[in-house]
Amino acid sequence: QRCDHVLVMYAGQVIERGSVQEIFHHPAHPYTQGLLVSLPRVDADKDTELAVIDGQPPDLLYDIKGCPFVDRCPHAMQICAMQPPEETAIAGGDTHAAKCWLQQKKEALRRELAAAERAMMPEEKRLSDSAILHHVLNTQEYRLARTVFAFVGRADEIDTRPLLEQIVADGKRLCVPLCTAPGGME
Repeated sequence: QRCDHVLVMYAGQVIERGSVQEIFHHPAHPYTQGLLVSLPRVDADKDTELAVIDGQPPDLLYDIKGCPFVDRCPHAMQICAMQPPEETAIAGGDTHAAKCWLQQKKEALRRELAAAERAMMPEEKRLSDSAILHHVLNTQEYRLARTVFAFVGRADEIDTRPLLEQIVADGKRLCVPLCTAPGGME
């Protein structure tokens, strides 16, 4: 390891930043994910073709109205083409942030889920946002949740309330007993 922090740039802009661990083990921006998947692997068969990121980079002679990666992004939403995303802090990381509308939607859903979960519990058993996120991020169910969030992120017109209610109900069944058990997280 030769550095502690990494900046990922696309079209002359920093689109993701974080520690080496955060970027290489938990990439948040679709471009960073694409870069990492395209790396050759020592353990891969020698005939394995490298993955590529489809499409072409934007022409930098013209102004870019939205996200510069929108035309190549597998998770692109309408807003991505209209407005550049602001940098969003990624939960679970001290220095991890990405400029991606998908991440902004995920973080908003995480905050809404945590608030709904706390509101449903008696005050003495309420968990902090960080305790809930810590538990959720460290479970196998999180992989399924990431897939759900990616789906929600691709369709702006989907009403997320029923999905959120289901996640809260499942979270109450799966997460809360584990988090509040003796010797648990709090």
